[in-house]
Amino acid sequence: MRKKINYGLLILIGFVGVFLILHFAFGMFNYFYCPDEFDSTSDINKGDIHLISYGLPDFLLEDKIQKIAKSYGFYYQNRGCSVAESEIICTKNYNNKIIEHLSERNGKEWYKRFETSIDSLETIVYSQEAK
Repeated sequence: MRKKINYGLLILIGFVGVFLILHFAFGMFNYFYCPDEFDSTSDINKGDIHLISYGLPDFLLEDKIQKIAKSYGFYYQNRGCSVAESEIICTKNYNNKIIEHLSERNGKEWYKRFETSIDSLETIVYSQEAK
């Protein structure tokens, strides 16, 4: 009887080990909870409308992009370069809900107009930089 319990325990530990390896090493089984910092409904109700971005910001354009974003009723919040996969998924969900809210406020094509403004700004700044 004692050997059966030991084998059962070993099998259970083995399954848990395989699960943990697949989850942390390969990003499988991403059943997670997004923390309160990704609560778009609360932010919208508070009037704290922002889109989250990751990576190194473009320091030449950062202030100008924030001004354009402000004209559409939001600002960018950059969270840095080092992020977990769960944060990326939470960020995508958060940003999609914020963009939906801004679409109701600014019209359906607002995001396309915003991106066009940013692209034009990049073209102007970097063409002057090259001279």
